[in-house]
Amino acid sequence: MALAPVPVAVPLTIGSPIAVRLIGMLDRPLIETFADSCAGVLVGGPRTLIVSLTDVQALKDESFRRFVATLESFRAAGHDVRVKLNASWRKLLRENRTFFGEADEELHKATRRQLIIAQTTGKGAGR
Repeated sequence: MALAPVPVAVPLTIGSPIAVRLIGMLDRPLIETFADSCAGVLVGGPRTLIVSLTDVQALKDESFRRFVATLESFRAAGHDVRVKLNASWRKLLRENRTFFGEADEELHKATRRQLIIAQTTGKGAGR
């Protein structure tokens, strides 16, 4: 009996950066989903986490402070937290004296996993 070749399993990308793209309004549900998702993919040890903030709207409020605290907790746990910013986010972080390294193109090329977390705000949301 001839056996068919077994496909090679995709190895875990330990050490490769993980990118998270946030879309929508930065509010409590989006932050909680972000925190839970990142905690799940970062359990294997220190990783580089790239957070794209170019498509998420934030105001200087409690949600913003909660989000920054979440990023800082990942950094305190030994992860390298990098951000991809637009001008308004850059200004907001600078005004709050909060600093994270920015993600460069080489780092994005090394990314093997990407999470997209989006908030739906339309009338048909949740259907």
